[in-house]
Amino acid sequence: MKKIIILPVLNESETIPAVVGKIIQTIPDIDILFIDDNSKDGSKEILQELEKNSENIKVLHRPERLGLASAYIMGFKYAINHGYEIVTQMDSDLSHDPACLAEFYSKIKDCDFVVGSRYVDGGKVVNWNAFRRAISKAGNLYARTILGKGISDYTGGYNTWRTDVLKRIDPDQLRSQGYSFLIELKYKAICQGYSCIEIPIIFSERKAGKSKMGSRIILEAIWRVWSFKIRR
Repeated sequence: MKKIIILPVLNESETIPAVVGKIIQTIPDIDILFIDDNSKDGSKEILQELEKNSENIKVLHRPERLGLASAYIMGFKYAINHGYEIVTQMDSDLSHDPACLAEFYSKIKDCDFVVGSRYVDGGKVVNWNAFRRAISKAGNLYARTILGKGISDYTGGYNTWRTDVLKRIDPDQLRSQGYSFLIELKYKAICQGYSCIEIPIIFSERKAGKSKMGSRIILEAIWRVWSFKIRR
């Protein structure tokens, strides 16, 4: 199956080379699509050099910071239009371990999408402070309580999809802007009858760069979850 990994980028110059190296070490023939939101820390130049030296690396440059959701929507549409059958979402800051990719691609043979979960047996988060852990756990409990559907990690960003599922969901119909986009995407897929397998992952807090999480993103997720339920 033709596969691609989508990695949104905003000022990740310290981790991009390592991410690429670890991905290729795990899955040598994979295509990698970076979507850069006009990074100012040298990420753009690193990506240009990587793209020039490898036919498996693709880069889409955007003129300004347009956000996680629109980056993934652009990536999904790229995958659909270029005939990819499998799409993986992954962070570009080494929070997601590329060594898990082999299991993702094994499990996707038996379902429509795979969720890398921090909150099933064997999954965990390392190097987060107590406040960050509490916010994440509370957010997932909140989403599960309102939406149900049996997903343990609604807000996790390490996921693999069959492209046909994304096509039928229609990326242009997704309305969220921040991390609630990850909730909306999974909820829509489950509501449309698509099957999911969750596998445990160890999420490591970034070792370089700056987190993009902010209060506005959290507040959006709180009210968006109710809008998903009401629309459904």
